[in-house]
Amino acid sequence: MSHTGVRGTCPGTRNLSDAQLRAVARNGGVVGIAFFDATLCDVSPAGIVAAIRHTIEVAGPDHVALGSDFDGAIAAPFDVTGLVLVTEGLLDAGLSEENVRKVLGGNVHRVLARNLPR
Repeated sequence: MSHTGVRGTCPGTRNLSDAQLRAVARNGGVVGIAFFDATLCDVSPAGIVAAIRHTIEVAGPDHVALGSDFDGAIAAPFDVTGLVLVTEGLLDAGLSEENVRKVLGGNVHRVLARNLPR
């Protein structure tokens, strides 16, 4: 699931419920947290970190990733150079370096490697 948010931090019909997060985890999937108003309610780095932390609390650290576009399809709060703020926020929130690496691309890589043809 990419380009979404979680109802635990931002109510809305496009955002996933905790039950849906657990279902994605049970199936080995990944939820990509997007960086725009409808998915976050708070588009600051702290808002992004809050959505990621909620997803980890519900689905686990193996089932969350960044899910935003930097191609102009959305009005992101920063360009890719701002990802350092999200990284610092995740570390400051107590995530291990291993789990931060998972969120920043490791989880998506694992799912794609497992499911795409060789």
